[in-house]
Amino acid sequence: MQTNELKYIRGRLGLTQQEFADKIGYSLSYIQKIEQGTLPITADFMQNFDKAFNVEKRFRDSYNRPHPQKFDWWNGICWLIFLLFIVLFMAIN
Repeated sequence: MQTNELKYIRGRLGLTQQEFADKIGYSLSYIQKIEQGTLPITADFMQNFDKAFNVEKRFRDSYNRPHPQKFDWWNGICWLIFLLFIVLFMAIN
């Protein structure tokens, strides 16, 4: 789970940060730091989240899968090459 997903889920549950923190047993400042991205989401945090909201095992397992990077370098290189071909094609014509 990423920080933006946590904020989204909390919003969907209709909970303030304080209500969410109380429900899972963490401080308000801890929740704020996670949502700001200054603290990582730990396994202990996820266990408390799972217990508080009765998350099933199949969903819990999906939290542990690696998330793609925000910018895929290979994709960026492909776009750069594509744009270079367009520029060269326009220069030829």
